[in-house]
Amino acid sequence: EVGHDYDNDGETDDYHYDHFPYDACEFSEDDMVWYCENMVDPQIDAGNHTMEITVEGLEPGMNYSLEINSYMTGMYSGNDDMTIEVDFTADSDVMSEEFVIEVMNSTCNVNIGVQLHEENYYGGHSHVAHDNFNFQAPCGMETDFPVDLGLEVDDGGWTTVNPAPLDLFFSSDEDDVSDEDMLMLMLDNFGYVFEEGNWSMRWTMDGLTNGSEYMLEVEVENPMMGDSGERVFFCGNGDEIPFYWVNDGYDDCEDGADEQQYDEDGDPINWFDCMDGSEVWIYQVNDGYDDCPDGDDEYSGSYGSGEEFHYYTATDDHGHIEWNLEVTEETCFMVLNAALLEMEEGHMVSMVLVMVMGPMAAIDDNGDEIPDCIEMMMSDGEGGGGPDWDMDDFAIGRNYEAVLEYVDFDESLNESHVGLFVAQHTIMHDDLRLKIDHDFFNGDDYLNDTEAMEFEMLWQTNALTDGCDESGPNFTVNGFDVDCAEQMQMFEGLANESGDEAIVWIAGWTLHYSNVTANDNGELIVFFAGDGGSGDPEEFSGTICGSAGELSGMVPVSWSYNGSAVESDCVEFEAGDHIESIEITFGAIDSDGDGYNDIEDRFPNDPEEWADSDDDGYGDNHDMFPDDPTEHWDSDGDGYGDNGDEYPWDAGEWVDSDADGYGDNSDAFPTDPTEWADTDGDGTGDNADTDADGDGVSDSEEDSDGDGVNDDQDDFPFDANETTDSDGDGVGDNSDAFPDDANETTDTDNDGIGDNSDEDVDGDGVTNDLDDFPLDSGQTSDTDGDGVGDSEDAFPNDPNEYADSDGDGLGDNADDDDDNDGVADTSDAFPTNPNESRDTDGDGYGDNADAFPNDAGEWNDYDGDGVGDNSDAFMTDPYESRDTDGDGLGDNADAFPNDPNEKVDSDGDGVGNNADAFPTDPSETTDTDGDGVGDNADDDADGDGVPDEPVDPVDDGDSGGILPGFTALTGLASVLGAAILVAGRRKD
Repeated sequence: EVGHDYDNDGETDDYHYDHFPYDACEFSEDDMVWYCENMVDPQIDAGNHTMEITVEGLEPGMNYSLEINSYMTGMYSGNDDMTIEVDFTADSDVMSEEFVIEVMNSTCNVNIGVQLHEENYYGGHSHVAHDNFNFQAPCGMETDFPVDLGLEVDDGGWTTVNPAPLDLFFSSDEDDVSDEDMLMLMLDNFGYVFEEGNWSMRWTMDGLTNGSEYMLEVEVENPMMGDSGERVFFCGNGDEIPFYWVNDGYDDCEDGADEQQYDEDGDPINWFDCMDGSEVWIYQVNDGYDDCPDGDDEYSGSYGSGEEFHYYTATDDHGHIEWNLEVTEETCFMVLNAALLEMEEGHMVSMVLVMVMGPMAAIDDNGDEIPDCIEMMMSDGEGGGGPDWDMDDFAIGRNYEAVLEYVDFDESLNESHVGLFVAQHTIMHDDLRLKIDHDFFNGDDYLNDTEAMEFEMLWQTNALTDGCDESGPNFTVNGFDVDCAEQMQMFEGLANESGDEAIVWIAGWTLHYSNVTANDNGELIVFFAGDGGSGDPEEFSGTICGSAGELSGMVPVSWSYNGSAVESDCVEFEAGDHIESIEITFGAIDSDGDGYNDIEDRFPNDPEEWADSDDDGYGDNHDMFPDDPTEHWDSDGDGYGDNGDEYPWDAGEWVDSDADGYGDNSDAFPTDPTEWADTDGDGTGDNADTDADGDGVSDSEEDSDGDGVNDDQDDFPFDANETTDSDGDGVGDNSDAFPDDANETTDTDNDGIGDNSDEDVDGDGVTNDLDDFPLDSGQTSDTDGDGVGDSEDAFPNDPNEYADSDGDGLGDNADDDDDNDGVADTSDAFPTNPNESRDTDGDGYGDNADAFPNDAGEWNDYDGDGVGDNSDAFMTDPYESRDTDGDGLGDNADAFPNDPNEKVDSDGDGVGNNADAFPTDPSETTDTDGDGVGDNADDDADGDGVPDEPVDPVDDGDSGGILPGFTALTGLASVLGAAILVAGRRKD
């Protein structure tokens, strides 16, 4: 608090919040004792207080939001709430904020809660820290209220019933008031003496605020009123129940007549009979409204013992509320307590306490001037705070338990704060219900839920002590004694509604230990020395059980009883035994089996994660940026996290400075949103350049990519497959899966959602941030992080192995003979092929399969002709392997293997058919003059009219030559024959 120094040490008080309600202990060497002080909330006085919240450890430049909430509770009000929100940018590592709270004299508790958030990447806020600070306020009784509340009775005219002075009955004096003093206060302050009858009463209110809404809460206590005086409701079987139990949400009548019942259509079926003979539904009884003409459907029509609420809207500065008070002949005295609350603020604005006497108070047989009925109540011990019997009177069995409830580990100190719950579970006889019902309630032999709850609260109030109890059991944890023992008592199965459930009275302690150091194995050992035979022996046989709660993060590792190991969670003892020594060892749980216990594991249910260095919620093993809280994944592997990468699926781009849809790395003008390419390198962007390719031809007249669109109209002038980019994202419409969406270009899983927006890009059902292979729908996880997906990894949990070629269960990396062919991998040219181990010619083909194991250029002979396929010009023809002249015909079939122009010589004359004018005439090969007569037979081969050989002159007859006549005839026949032959060929 600013400017306050309650302890007068010369320094303004500072308040730090600690998790545990005790301060550090100090050791005194004088008497060798540790002295510990229990921490209590500091006191704060009534008035206005300027408070200052200081926050340390801020990051300069970071945006924060500080929320301060104050809550005040008092005797006359609920919560007075105030919330202050401060958004700021830290300019140093420390920030302070002042605010003012108003504490009233009636305020009992002040709580100030502080929460600090920092702005995250997405524009929201993430929780950083929170603290709570509590103060004790005066919690005083007000006697000066703004509204004067009084009580009047109609005894022939409205007469004031004198109230009791509040300051006498609600004194702040801590000394207990004796019974005699309290009796005298009561006798001196009775406000009225009633005779038997039904009295008209009214509460009067002066000082109201016109238009304000008020609630008057009235409680009437009639200690002596029994069944004969209390207004009752008759059940269908004739049983009586208090009228105020009707329509209270519980079936108090066996037939349920006191609660509204419905038929199968949901319509109400049971009625309440009004005094005038009319009827209203049961659900209209005790609902705060008079539905019967005489108002007898409301309990407020006649007060007995109980509580009532009246709502009133002021139309003036004064008002009154009328009601009836029934006084029977058995009435001794009544206490009427009324409180008026202003509804808008929820503050109590008036209170009055009235005590009145009834007819029984007139009887004083012993003449001591004290009504006999009051003396009888005092002697009966009514109101004495508890029963005159012992709870153990109803015990029929007992068990014990020790539960390690919580372990709060401080890694920086390597110490833990430990909570241990130890308790006895006493099984009670069913008669306990009857005893409680007769001693505390209506004695109808049925303890309902409400009565059971009220008794449990009463029992706890009397049985439990506040704060730390020095009488707790002597359990140690790793040799450390308990710092604070808090009592706890409760009942299970107490109400009759519990059915066959046994009644169990649980009484125990929560033992708090601070600064506990685990042993070398990280274990905590709980030890109890036993009672040493000095206590009472056990009355019943039972069990002692040891266990650990979920919040402890540990499990029992071993435990022993009286020095003997206990194999189960419990050990049995017999009646008459004493409780012996107990030792339970607790070890940390490793729920996911990753080798890191749950206390130290940031991800106790994920076997793949255990640390989160940057505290961003993503484990370091899957966080590609384990030291950067703003990033955790890099889909394209470019070294830039997806959150900050404008192109999370493009490894070549991550930022677009000018937001033109083209990443800076490929943008020739990264700061100019109108340009991104400069094809001719002239320094002018293509969009502004009229000759983008610099070939001297205007883009408006040129179609560089030949796609039919001139360059000046073509968004991609050098790409024949693209012409338009409708959304301007740099990807042509033909290849853009979202041509009208500048934020999307691809849809890997074809689900209609672009990859940039798709949380599961490959559509395999695993979100990108959890998918080790976000672009591969066939793989989702790589448990061992070796780069091979689990479904293809023969050893998904071993980062050193992923294949097992021979299926022997031993990974190839560790296996000396991967293919199990008997040849060690170091000597095996084919370590994963069991059919090969040697490659003599080094051509990559094993000798067993290599048709030419000594020829590095050959390994296969498809046609089996002895010539390798690589050298065989005819690899599928076993009769050919070479084509020397390259004319497509193998040498074996080629008549002219060295002449690419010839393949066949049909007439065998040594001249190929292509060059032979007479390919089927072995006597001819050429026809020089093209007259159809081969040169060999043609006298004038060149057709120049001159015979190739000259004719000898005719002899004069003496020469003995050819006979004249015969020679000429023969010559003529030859010529004719030749002509006929030529003509025939031409015809053919």
